[in-house]
Amino acid sequence: LQANFQKISNEFDRLDDARLEAEEHLEALNLLDEDLISQRPLLADAESLTERLFELVTDAASKNDIRYKLSSIERLYNNLNHKINQRKVELQLSVKEDRDFNISSEEIQKWLDQIEQSVFKDLRISCRLDILNQQHSSFESIYKEVLDKEHEVHLLFNRGNDMIAKSSRKQDSRSLRTKLDGIKSQYDKIKKEATDRYTRLQRCLENCKRYHQAFDTFVPWLDLCEVKMSNLQELCCDRAMLEKQMKELQQIKHEVMRHSQEFDNLKNVCENLLSCCDVDEQEVQTEMNEIKKRWDELNKFIVERVRVLDCIINKLIEYKENARNLNQDLKKMENRLESYSEAPKSLDRIRALLSEAKLLERDL
Repeated sequence: LQANFQKISNEFDRLDDARLEAEEHLEALNLLDEDLISQRPLLADAESLTERLFELVTDAASKNDIRYKLSSIERLYNNLNHKINQRKVELQLSVKEDRDFNISSEEIQKWLDQIEQSVFKDLRISCRLDILNQQHSSFESIYKEVLDKEHEVHLLFNRGNDMIAKSSRKQDSRSLRTKLDGIKSQYDKIKKEATDRYTRLQRCLENCKRYHQAFDTFVPWLDLCEVKMSNLQELCCDRAMLEKQMKELQQIKHEVMRHSQEFDNLKNVCENLLSCCDVDEQEVQTEMNEIKKRWDELNKFIVERVRVLDCIINKLIEYKENARNLNQDLKKMENRLESYSEAPKSLDRIRALLSEAKLLERDL
């Protein structure tokens, strides 16, 4: 028994020094455990013989010696059994961890291959708010899935590094390192692309919302302003009516000036939207061109109408002044003519009156 137990103990130590892979080590320990179990009949015989010797031997010292030898053999057996079983538990746990790691790595690799197709799928961002909302919502779930997987990938990478540190086979370590680096590189590439796309979708969606907000604020005002312009009275020669219309027009002009910043903002957000999107730009561009055309026509109409009103009012003032002067001159002529109502009594007076009449005719 001592020789067999020593042989098993030596083999146990040799297996530890051999730095075998967990499955090979566990298989060798199972054989060693079977060898140890095969010693039980012999151990039972030794115990039986010890009891018989105790019956025959009366010397206390001899009994103690026999008892010591049997106890030593039993301790050796128990120690071996404990060491083998403990190492088997450790190795079984290691094998389980290896299998779990392989399963996890295969699952993550499968997920990486699937999510990569979704992340790198051709994405043409639309300028239309309804389509853009749908694109953003759809990709947001993919983006969150990628981020949620980061912790799992990190844990797998750390477990793989621990396995490499424990491994005694350089070839297996190199293969595992290549596998881990491939998984990490593929995940980093997917995460970067997902982050870039999601950031771009966020920016496009914000620009699209700002455009529609500016559009919904500016266009109703533009509609109302155009209605005001169309309701302006026709041009006339009544100075009071003209000045009233000029006042109304100046108020509209000041209102247009106040809204010029809104128009510039609408134009800028439209340009930002068009620059970051890929499709449906023509619809937005056509819409913006129509607004710009209406805005330019409104400003042109106001400038021209102010010029015409100003011209008519100035001419009307000039006309009034000329009419007043003419009326005064006519009054003077009438007064002079009235002074000639008496019949002249001399030829010289007749000649003088004739000369003055010619002058009046010329002035008239």
